[in-house]
Amino acid sequence: MARIGIDASIMLHGERAGLRHTRNLLDPLLRLHPEDDWALLYFDRRGTTPGRVPLPATGARERVSRLPMRLLSTPWRMLGWPPVERWLGRIDVLYAPDLHFPPARRAPILCTIRGVAYLAIPHLCESDTVSALVRAFTYARQRAQHFLAVSESTRQDLLRYTDVRAERIHVVTHGVDPAFRPMDRGRCRAFVGERFGLSRPFALYVGVIGRHKNIMGLLEAMAAATAKAPGLDLVLAGPFEPEIDRARAFVARCGLEDRVHFIGPVGQEDDTLTRLYNAALALVHPSFYEGWCATPLEAMACGTPVVASDIPPVREVVQEAGALVPPQDVEAWKNQLVRIAEDEAWRADLAEKGLRHVRQHTWERAARRLRHVLTLVQEAEG
Repeated sequence: MARIGIDASIMLHGERAGLRHTRNLLDPLLRLHPEDDWALLYFDRRGTTPGRVPLPATGARERVSRLPMRLLSTPWRMLGWPPVERWLGRIDVLYAPDLHFPPARRAPILCTIRGVAYLAIPHLCESDTVSALVRAFTYARQRAQHFLAVSESTRQDLLRYTDVRAERIHVVTHGVDPAFRPMDRGRCRAFVGERFGLSRPFALYVGVIGRHKNIMGLLEAMAAATAKAPGLDLVLAGPFEPEIDRARAFVARCGLEDRVHFIGPVGQEDDTLTRLYNAALALVHPSFYEGWCATPLEAMACGTPVVASDIPPVREVVQEAGALVPPQDVEAWKNQLVRIAEDEAWRADLAEKGLRHVRQHTWERAARRLRHVLTLVQEAEG
């Protein structure tokens, strides 16, 4: 039995994807390993816990500090104080699902890295975001002894852009939330028609509307495809970054306002995102960079075909189960959009391949691998 601490504050304050992935990982991690002494720590001035992780009946504890992280970040960074042991007592290892976590007096720390776009392609990211993430990574590099990469590509990026040694980087890929599943497509199309006003067949993009996601390349391809695919719309679902202004101006300049729909972030209330995947003809994912790309797997789990960027992290995720296209090749993306609109047999073949492929990506598998890595970290630093 090991005493394992987890800074679960991301469950309260994390961005949408990190929160969801952490919840999906911690649930099977604690459930499959009740023999360990688990302690979840939250920093929240309200003194509440998120209640999103069903804790096993034995061996799990929750601790809440009312001191907000923003007040603790300076003494943590400058002094390495107060340590995590102040709240959890003696632990054998601390798992940090995020770049923000307390230092430890003695316990080794395993910190999750979900991608390093802020180091690899800072010119395609918002400058404020880059500055904040570089500061956070610098702190994590000082305080953590081991790092958990969410893909082999992220591991390679850590080796390429940082001084972290190879033996201190471990890979645990993500699973897929079982909420993403095939549903009745006719009913899903009716649902999204009523909810979002979508009346025509559409290709779907899910993710932040940011420069590194190659939104402008996708819009250029859509503009070029309209003549050959007059019945196809493009729906973009995700939070808006400043790139949204350039994107909307391009859409207006091309006269595509009735063909391109920016619907903002979409949650899972009433299975909304699942229904959106099911209603789409295909998912398009044209990104220039990823650490781990969840949306292609989510779409596959819904039986929706995937067309995605031919870059290392996406190849690692999609493999042979989707169509891969160089992100900078607008002509190739145009051709794929036309094919999405016209080739039903091809879409059906990709959908079947995706459903088979996605079965290997489970959170239970990820949880077992993470528990093994925690043992490796404890033994390496013991």
